[in-house]
Amino acid sequence: MATMYPPQFSAQTESGAERLLFGELGRQLPAEYTVLHGVTWLSRSGGRARDGEADFLIVHPRHGVLVLEVKGGGIHREGATGQWTSRDRHGTQHLIKD
Repeated sequence: MATMYPPQFSAQTESGAERLLFGELGRQLPAEYTVLHGVTWLSRSGGRARDGEADFLIVHPRHGVLVLEVKGGGIHREGATGQWTSRDRHGTQHLIKD
């Protein structure tokens, strides 16, 4: 069982996909793994400060670090037009530009 930080997901986490993955990573990864959820970061780009958040950092002493951004909902591609769309947790459809 992986070490999870924080040990339980926050009650403020709205994403069902993140909640599901949090539990599965904790159960399925061996003890050598450490999983960090909701990691905030700061950087500079073009002389300006930026901030962001990574949904999960999965860390292993030999294999390194994997950063995961979790998306719930569904993805669809219309074969005739090649247009991709996503459907969010509320059922709203969004065009995917790239």
